[in-house]
Amino acid sequence: MITHLRVTASLIVLRDRLVFTFLRTSNPAAAYILQSDEMITLPEPADHGTQYWLGNIKFARDSTYQFVDSGQFPKQRAAQTENFFILHPTGTVEVRYVAPITPDSLLESVAEGATIAHLVFTAVDLRRQATFSIASSERARNLVFTSDKLLTLYMDTG
Repeated sequence: MITHLRVTASLIVLRDRLVFTFLRTSNPAAAYILQSDEMITLPEPADHGTQYWLGNIKFARDSTYQFVDSGQFPKQRAAQTENFFILHPTGTVEVRYVAPITPDSLLESVAEGATIAHLVFTAVDLRRQATFSIASSERARNLVFTSDKLLTLYMDTG
């Protein structure tokens, strides 16, 4: 079955027949870029690929962010010595959309792996900045948090 990118299909099995339902989707980029994101460690090979929850990043309408520590897994958290959000738990964030993407661009129309925006985080002391990117994952139907630098964390933006 082939569906249009802006239509989601689901299959319902009834006693005597199969029913396909189609839902038109419309997800503008701006509505999904700055949602609360869960931060976890990368899979630890020595621990069977286990990932540990570090906390959440919350975004406010005034373009500020706050990292809320999970309070759990102190050993894994201590290993995050270069983690910008642990070092700088509050500050501001600026969204810089990558052309041709705009805040109104529909995520359903963005190609797999395309960068949607760069997020520039500035610590509350205004002395430290970090830039991350948000990319499209059409296959997984979510957004992916990426960086040019080696990441020691995974952000679940979905």
